[in-house]
Amino acid sequence: MRGPLFLCVSCLVLAAGCSMAPVTSTSGRSIHTSAEARITGPFVAAGTQFTARLDRPLDTMASTRGETFTAVLDHPLVDQTGRAIVPAGARLTGRVDSVMGVNGPRLRLDFQGVQTTAGFAPIEARVDASTAQTYLGPPRYVAQPYGFDSWYGPYYGGYPYPYGGGPSGYVYDEYRPREVHLPAGAVLRLTLTHPLIAPSANVQ
Repeated sequence: MRGPLFLCVSCLVLAAGCSMAPVTSTSGRSIHTSAEARITGPFVAAGTQFTARLDRPLDTMASTRGETFTAVLDHPLVDQTGRAIVPAGARLTGRVDSVMGVNGPRLRLDFQGVQTTAGFAPIEARVDASTAQTYLGPPRYVAQPYGFDSWYGPYYGGYPYPYGGGPSGYVYDEYRPREVHLPAGAVLRLTLTHPLIAPSANVQ
């Protein structure tokens, strides 16, 4: 087995400006405040930053697309008057959107909603940072013709190793894909990209 398996722990990996961020979300990075003028009732402003902690682990090797997860908010989310719309300890729900990106493996999360003081409300938030751990997974092998000058490892986010000849003029490249692990209790630093509207509010 070539290439030692090792663990690279990246605590609080910043997503901003980093194409290889191991944890991202389906929400865009832009902050949308235009709808706030049309909201009648309580809401949390777009651009509000907060943190949440995962209830259970997520991993690019073990998690699957569509898998659901929950996270607990560390602090309340308040409106412009200081009234808590989402209490501390409220559960944020979501699902795994994907576990692989073209620039390397990553967990892409789709946040779906949060429990407010008035009931469940949809939420759109981006991941600014996370206590994600990255590590090299078990070896995989890709067959390619002799003289075919292409490395599969970097495309899949791993590291290639020449592995020797194969049948019918093929060689096999060994590579170890970089995997991403979010342990239970992992911190997600998030920003609302759209206002979080309480169920009792109206949008004109």
